[in-house]
Amino acid sequence: MTLFVVQARGTDAAALVRAHFIKDGFAWGGFVFGWLWLAYHRLWLATAIYLAFEVLVLVLVRPHVEPPVLLVLDALARLFVGLEGNRLREAKGARRAALTDVIEARDRPEAETIFYARHAGGAA
Repeated sequence: MTLFVVQARGTDAAALVRAHFIKDGFAWGGFVFGWLWLAYHRLWLATAIYLAFEVLVLVLVRPHVEPPVLLVLDALARLFVGLEGNRLREAKGARRAALTDVIEARDRPEAETIFYARHAGGAA
């Protein structure tokens, strides 16, 4: 079973339909695509920090180390985004969410069914 954090900006039907379902766990998209994934999810501060880190590594570290070290540093940055990316999404959504719920389900469709049954009076 997987945990999903659900965040909605209101409790009316329109807000519930636009609710965000965030899977609790490793963000493979964040690991593979790094700053692009952060920008896609509109995590602007995290994107800026990630890009600043990459630039600093290229400018300050690259002249002094071998290429494998650069690969390790890049892998560590991507690993951090993979491990904490969904947590960053939750923190961003928590600032505006009027309704937050945690759902345990096998997959997202089941989580949606449980969420709408719980908060929309059984109407999906």
